[in-house]
Amino acid sequence: MEFLKRSAIALSLITLALGTQAQVEKPSDNPAADLPQLGNTGTLVTSLEEEYTLGKQIVRQFRGQAPLVSDPLVIDYMNSLAFYILRHSEVEDRRITLLVFDLPVINAFAAPGGIIGMYSGMIQFMENEGQIASILAHEFAHLSQRHYARNVEYNASRTWRNLLLGLGSVLVAVSSSGDTGIAALTAAASTIAADRLSFSRENEREADQIGSQTLINAKIDPDHVAQAFEQMQKANNDAPPEYLLTHPLPTSRVNEARLRARQSESFPARDDLGFQIIRARLQLASSGPQAKRDGLFANWRELSPNSNRYAAAYARALLLAELGEAEEARRLIRWVRKRVPDRISVLYAEAEVEVLLNKPERALALLKSALDRNPRNLPLLWLNARAHKIAEDATAALRTLELMAHIDPTQIHVWYQLAELHGLAGNIAQVHKSRAEFFYLTGRDQQALDHLEYALELARHNFTEAERIRERMQEISGEGGVRRRRGG
Repeated sequence: MEFLKRSAIALSLITLALGTQAQVEKPSDNPAADLPQLGNTGTLVTSLEEEYTLGKQIVRQFRGQAPLVSDPLVIDYMNSLAFYILRHSEVEDRRITLLVFDLPVINAFAAPGGIIGMYSGMIQFMENEGQIASILAHEFAHLSQRHYARNVEYNASRTWRNLLLGLGSVLVAVSSSGDTGIAALTAAASTIAADRLSFSRENEREADQIGSQTLINAKIDPDHVAQAFEQMQKANNDAPPEYLLTHPLPTSRVNEARLRARQSESFPARDDLGFQIIRARLQLASSGPQAKRDGLFANWRELSPNSNRYAAAYARALLLAELGEAEEARRLIRWVRKRVPDRISVLYAEAEVEVLLNKPERALALLKSALDRNPRNLPLLWLNARAHKIAEDATAALRTLELMAHIDPTQIHVWYQLAELHGLAGNIAQVHKSRAEFFYLTGRDQQALDHLEYALELARHNFTEAERIRERMQEISGEGGVRRRRGG
């Protein structure tokens, strides 16, 4: 039994020496700790271009394997906010991809190649736009300070040291009896864990400091950093939120965030309605049928401030439309629009109510004026295509979706719908081309190439189209190193 115990600890020690799993940090007893020295990013071996290439592969894998939010208003809002924060950050390479995961998890992360991952649970749990902006600013700080590359070099520089320390302790443990061997293993494990935890803690505090300055640059109250921390601590009852597993949060971090905010100039409160609307849309989407029948958002009249009340009324109108209560849904969304008449998300919702009530002609009439003023707005275009599809006007829906694909060719839901509508229209070559883009964007290069080969066979008498298909096949083959299965 003692041998098994020593073996288990030895295995854990070797895993610790090689692994990179973040630890949950215990609250610090020193809230007045000095701010960290900023790291030097100029001597890193991993280049920004190498990180970007890696990031492109990671994004495609995420799209293919992780549930992503498809609500175009949520995506548009989060991208707009992220790029506003990005403009005021220290990030050098501005090729950023924001992914919003459809998971009830309080988490966010930054990954190499300019990837920011935000979970729908985090958006719903934050109370205002400033708090979610502080999370974005923190993650951008991880990117600007090259924490991924620094972690790679840090782990590389310590792997052999940790292995030697770990293996030496294993030898002592195996050759010793009683508590001597256990003590050697435990001491080595503690040394490695403390070393890595210190490095992680410095990264987090550095990101706090730079993230707060990013908010100041963006004229957003930096006290939202501490507010976001405290909001996450509210969820730390039975188990900490996932965000705190990878972003240790001792008391000192909250205190330091408050200190930086007190030393900053003050800024006027930002319009919070946009955030409250997308938060309400996510809450509506994640609620089950019973919650909807029980009167979700029925208390909208009692809420304050106005942004919360308008957002709840907005979501209630959509819910009533889902339930088929046409007149009450229309009355309520018009009540909201009367108070905020020029907001695209409200114009969108008024048309969306008609789509939900299966009245596409009404929706299209509402969307026409909005699209006349905003002809390249992706959420409005998406709803327009949806309404045309319900109205069985495949040609108009295809025209709208093709414009969307031209504006932003990374939208997987657009390519999916294009494939379906081209099929209904009998455009088989276009079906294969659309499916190829869908599979490419979701990391399935071989399937993408297979569909392009089918398209190439159908286009063999059209030299220009065939050449375009061959060029696309070469691009995909070059990126993924995938070989074509057949000639063409």
